[in-house]
Amino acid sequence: MSEIINLANGGLVLVAIAWLIQLIQILRGFKNINPVFILLYIIGVSTLAYGIYLQTNTVSYFELSTIIMAAIVFIAVLGKKN
Repeated sequence: MSEIINLANGGLVLVAIAWLIQLIQILRGFKNINPVFILLYIIGVSTLAYGIYLQTNTVSYFELSTIIMAAIVFIAVLGKKN
């Protein structure tokens, strides 16, 4: 059980760090989405989804859809930079 709590805390910390990175970028005057933000967000939500799976043996479709949408945004942001 403590492994699942550690996964949840780890995932939430990654999501919080991702948002902090994006906030700092916005406060510096940049209006674009930071790819590091998206990547950390995907990893954080994936960690949360894995923790839910370990606890319930079911896939959380809300987290899974969030991961997919964030991955699409990540690809679009990377494509826009080129």
